[in-house]
Amino acid sequence: IYCFICSKLKVEGSLTAQTSPFRNRLYWLSLLLFFFALAAKTVTCVLPLLLFLLLWWKNEEESLKQKLFLLLPFFILAFIAAWVTIHFESGNAGAEANAGAVWQLSLSERFINAGFVAWFYLSKIFYPANLSFIYPQWSINAKILLPYFAPLSFGVLLILSLLLQKKIGKAPAVALFWYSFCVGPSMGVLNFYFMRYSFVQDHFAYLGSVAPITLFTAFTAYSLHKLNTPKTVMIVSGASLLLIAASLSIPHQNIYASAESLWEDTIKKNPNAWMAQFNLAMIRYKQERKKEALMHLFEAVRESPKDARITYNIATIFLELHQPKKAERYFTLSCKLKPGAISPLIGLGVARAKQQNFSGAMHAFQQVLHIDSNNREAKQNMLLLLQQMQKLKKPS
Repeated sequence: IYCFICSKLKVEGSLTAQTSPFRNRLYWLSLLLFFFALAAKTVTCVLPLLLFLLLWWKNEEESLKQKLFLLLPFFILAFIAAWVTIHFESGNAGAEANAGAVWQLSLSERFINAGFVAWFYLSKIFYPANLSFIYPQWSINAKILLPYFAPLSFGVLLILSLLLQKKIGKAPAVALFWYSFCVGPSMGVLNFYFMRYSFVQDHFAYLGSVAPITLFTAFTAYSLHKLNTPKTVMIVSGASLLLIAASLSIPHQNIYASAESLWEDTIKKNPNAWMAQFNLAMIRYKQERKKEALMHLFEAVRESPKDARITYNIATIFLELHQPKKAERYFTLSCKLKPGAISPLIGLGVARAKQQNFSGAMHAFQQVLHIDSNNREAKQNMLLLLQQMQKLKKPS
């Protein structure tokens, strides 16, 4: 954020300088700072668009084409960062396979979802109640007309801000488009990794929230000034608003005291958050509360049945609870969900061996060696299995 702000300030200074910006050190410094901002968080790729908004706001239409040419290096860096981010987000660790229908949304569904996201963040900015780390993933029905009201109404709001600029000024349009540009990458028009869990998350709106908050503050101050409100009343009102915001923030920060408290709060507000169920299960497992861990894992697998990690951990706990038959079932499922994975195959072999299914166990270990001929764990298990088979063959 520091590099993002500094870059904006430096590039504004260089663009308004009397000398050629290309000869201005501030210009190249701003470009360098923008590169650092992109390296820290690629969501800052919206900076060139925001700078364009600010130039338009300052009534510099005459020199806008020249300024856009100077912003070209920023747009190039932003495009590269955006492309890299889209590539990694959509191809992250098999996320597409696990995301299922979430990443198969039609254009009309994505259009509706963009409207839902835009209004959702605005509602949370001005009424920050029931905040959650993972919000419920809403369903989208493009076959009925009502859901289309969300994107269309937000689009109308943007158009009105442009049409009414002679009466209300450019500030509302700048604020709304600033918000739209910042939130746009997370509106679900393109796939991103967190869509596996939810279409929204609070931190996606951090940069975008600056504009509507500033607009609301400016409008409130202007209205109070027009009403000739005494300064004492204005100060008391502002202080009261800060106290209300603090009273909401202080309890909320306790949620992030530990990973356990975070996932417990998330599940309380959104029981279908399978990532929270999975992570809390892992914490319960480390605490030797294995039955509770299983309960959370079953909730997770109900919401995300194609995640091999969940089925593998269910199988592992069943094996440790001396229930090899149930363990075999989930190890087998894990192998189907993630072909070629070694750990589920070894677990499957151990579960079969405990049921004295020696041929099935040997087959599982052989599959491991077929994938990795130097796997020590598979070789050790095969040796133990052969010793166990020899003991059973010896006459008593």
